[in-house]
Amino acid sequence: MTHSTFDSSTRSTGPQRWTGRPQIPRGLVTAMLEFALATAAEGAEKQRHLPIPPWGFSLIALGLFFTLFAITWAFRSVGNRH
Repeated sequence: MTHSTFDSSTRSTGPQRWTGRPQIPRGLVTAMLEFALATAAEGAEKQRHLPIPPWGFSLIALGLFFTLFAITWAFRSVGNRH
C-alpha cells in the first residue's frame, strides 16, 4: 500500500490538496547519510598545505586594494575637465 501525500477523497477533479510531507524511503536516507559520513571521514584524513603563508594572502589583498585605490585616485577629476 502506497501513501499519497495528496488528499484525493474530496473530489476527483480539480486541484489536489497538500496533506503532509512527502514520504522518503528509509533506504535512501541511510545511503545518503553513509555517503556523507564516508566523505567527511576521507576529508578529515587529508590535509592541504597553502602555497604561501597565511599572512602572504593578506599582503596580496592589501596590494590589490592599494592598486585599485591608486587607479581610482588617478581618475578623480575626469568629470570636472569638460
